[in-house]
Amino acid sequence: MSSISYSLKTRLRAIVSKSPVYTRAKHQLEQPFDEKRLQQIVQHAIKNVPFYRDYPRFWLDNGRFDDLPILNKKDIIGRERQLVDQRIPSWILRKGETGGTSGISLTLYNTPMSQIRRFAMADSAMNEIGTNLRMATLRGFLPANNQIAQVVDNNHILLSSYRITHDTINQYISMMQQQRIECLHAYPSALLTLCKYLEQTGKQIHFPHLKGILTSSEVFSADIRQLARRIFPEAKLVDYFGQSEAYCAAYAVNDQPYHFNQSFGYTEFIDTGQTTPNGNRIAEIVATNILCDTMQFIRMATDDFVELDQNNQVVSIIGREADFLIDRHNAPIAGIAIFSDEAFSNLTGFQYYQPEPGKLVFRVVTNQHFNEAQRQLLIQELSQTFVSIDCDVEVVNEIPKTAAGKQKRVLHDFDIKPYLK
Repeated sequence: MSSISYSLKTRLRAIVSKSPVYTRAKHQLEQPFDEKRLQQIVQHAIKNVPFYRDYPRFWLDNGRFDDLPILNKKDIIGRERQLVDQRIPSWILRKGETGGTSGISLTLYNTPMSQIRRFAMADSAMNEIGTNLRMATLRGFLPANNQIAQVVDNNHILLSSYRITHDTINQYISMMQQQRIECLHAYPSALLTLCKYLEQTGKQIHFPHLKGILTSSEVFSADIRQLARRIFPEAKLVDYFGQSEAYCAAYAVNDQPYHFNQSFGYTEFIDTGQTTPNGNRIAEIVATNILCDTMQFIRMATDDFVELDQNNQVVSIIGREADFLIDRHNAPIAGIAIFSDEAFSNLTGFQYYQPEPGKLVFRVVTNQHFNEAQRQLLIQELSQTFVSIDCDVEVVNEIPKTAAGKQKRVLHDFDIKPYLK
């Protein structure tokens, strides 16, 4: 996205934040969720959304929400238009596609009102840091003429996530300090690279105006979170989670569990029977959208997975099916490794790569201090976590990014879907 596009988007957000639709949405998000709302949604969908015309067979006189079927993307592919409320005029609908990160791309229908409501939810996460902040965006931006940054307006700059190196890190430091940046909005992978190069300066860099860091769009792993807390000790960390389909949304502040706003989207956590290396349960998010209801999804399996602790609190977002590894017994394992500080130091980027089931190559981008002893330590710690996978570590020059500047955390050379059934 160009600086002009960012500027227009910023101005649009400022305008819509004063609209009645935004104000009502903000009020709804602040209200406690009433489960009677689920009854109303189902009854409304049966009457007005063509996809649910046959749902009365699940919804008798005393219909129970839990009795409704859980939908998968394969159930609605090719039928997306039937999920739109028939009372919405066609001229107001905006058509788009999902990114297909789960392996299936859906056609999405949206309205300006739903988009404004989504802005309200995202702003609730940003407001944990503050309002009217001086922003720096560190995401998929590549400025011309080998520049590291571009000014959008007096309160917003774009920093390139592609050009952070040992030679340019001081320019990033100066830009953030001179612009008095109060909030850094970053992809987690870009934040990792920034933190690593800041760490390699050998001194604690002070950003006197920085109030917080907002991450989104990628999995925010525990290793990156801990590193960011160490490099930016005075900044509040907020990780925002959502989807293109706007099924549900959540955010976590610092080391607190994720808070799913049930007034935005009602969420259920369906146990998969799998656990993380530390014994926590893995569950899939099943969601029913509430606030952004152009397309009505009822009990939709999102292909997003979370880690639940003993108190059933969401302590981490694991990601999508594509973020799982397959072991030598053809069983899926959550792609979560826990590294020591010694093993994780001197890395500026990483990716899990599986050429075939039972084998893992941990690709790493390193600095000049990385050595063979550290590579062996990484292999040891990976093998302790993934005991049924043969692990190796490969040093690479860079981790490829998508067109949007994101980085795939796990890459497979084979279709993993048959192993997840």
